Amino acid sequence: MDRRHAGFYWGCNNTKDLELRLETIPSVAGRPANLVFRPSDRDQAWQRLYHKHKGKMGVEFGKEAFTTPPIAAIHSLDAKFTTTDLAKQLKSWALFGPPLGRTWQPTFDERQRYPEIKPLVSNPWTILHGNPPPPAGKIIAVDLPNQKPAADTTAIAKKGEGKRGRKLLNVPAWHGTLLPQTDADIWLAAAFADYERIVAQDKTRGATPADRDALVLDLFAYRSTYQIAAAPAATSPWPTSSPTWPRTTGTASPPARASCSCTPSAASWATRPSTRPWTRSATTTPASASPPPSSKPTSKKSPADR
Repeated sequence: MDRRHAGFYWGCNNTKDLELRLETIPSVAGRPANLVFRPSDRDQAWQRLYHKHKGKMGVEFGKEAFTTPPIAAIHSLDAKFTTTDLAKQLKSWALFGPPLGRTWQPTFDERQRYPEIKPLVSNPWTILHGNPPPPAGKIIAVDLPNQKPAADTTAIAKKGEGKRGRKLLNVPAWHGTLLPQTDADIWLAAAFADYERIVAQDKTRGATPADRDALVLDLFAYRSTYQIAAAPAATSPWPTSSPTWPRTTGTASPPARASCSCTPSAASWATRPSTRPWTRSATTTPASASPPPSSKPTSKKSPADR
């Protein structure tokens, strides 16, 4: 972080410059890539911190920033920053261990694969410098030897299983990367690349109910994101809630299922942006319907009552 009066520069592995983003793909003529810049959650967190501390950014600002999610995540290992005065002395503030203060615990599988693994405990802030440590008698700082037998290569071999076990990308459904000329083209440039992955994956599936469910699950994230973005303007063409049915009493029959036609063509979406493709055709017994008359209980009379 480079402090400049009331502001700062930050980076969260989210390149904004288009020329640099183009360097992350082999070619714009290959498999489509989504090169549209979108602020990440960490970018937005930095913006909130800027408005909160504008004009008064110091050491406490740095400590708060690097112990605030999502800038610091649960899997973060440490945090460090420096100030102008400390930089002149080759010093910096640092925190070793999870910045959020929660001790990281290895999973059961990790303990089985790496017996030497230990929990990672968070530590308080301290200042790092390049000065030699003070004399401490006969105690000196040394590197401990590796206690693990050299012949034990099981853990090393298993480390690469995750990456090697991943499925390779399937055959592209189409080729080419689109770049938006104006903000009005952002949706097309993003969807052209993101939807290609779904189409290509769907071509490798069958027609079983499980395959259809997998396709619906792939589309759900994008539809959900669209609903959130369109909610303030109330322009979402998708159903906003499940239908509510009137309560019934007595022996009224349950309501019939609603018929839903949620797969209109793209052209129909463009021509009917305000029309919801949700139709109800349910038949229910009115709530005021009277229950069927119940029969009166009968019992045998005793000889004395006859």
